Amino acid sequence: MLTSEDSSRIFQCHCGVAGRRIVSEQPGIREIQVDPIIFVRFLWIQREVPTAMHVIEDSHDSSCLVVRNTLRHSDYLKSLDMNWEIRPTHGQSGQVTGTAVKLTHSVTPKGLPPFAHRMPGVLQMFKSKTTAAVEDVLQDMQNVITRMHAGETWDDISKASP
Repeated sequence: MLTSEDSSRIFQCHCGVAGRRIVSEQPGIREIQVDPIIFVRFLWIQREVPTAMHVIEDSHDSSCLVVRNTLRHSDYLKSLDMNWEIRPTHGQSGQVTGTAVKLTHSVTPKGLPPFAHRMPGVLQMFKSKTTAAVEDVLQDMQNVITRMHAGETWDDISKASP
């Protein structure tokens, strides 16, 4: 879902994918370069921002899928690192009952002056915007999962009109 060419149909913050290519693929690990176009809204500014990401999908541990996203290029971000850990959850009988997702991320915008750390209002505003963006992605993922539980396929969801 996170690296699909069709992700612009499910994520509110994606306008499209300019490019996607598999760099390498070995048993248990796949490296992908993805170039999403991300919709950014900050105060009165709204822009479509071309971005370049390096993604590593690691499934060596069969009980956990790890997806690491690292920023290669962006006009508005200095750095963006995300680490997703996706694990099944089990009920008392040992049967899989759900999925646990852990996301750790770090975001640094370009253009913040060196004294910005002394401006708590500006930093808090940036932090709240990035937190809201991550919450939107998680909600979009939950919406897809709910639709799949209701019987829709990934093709149905990803090819549907936005």
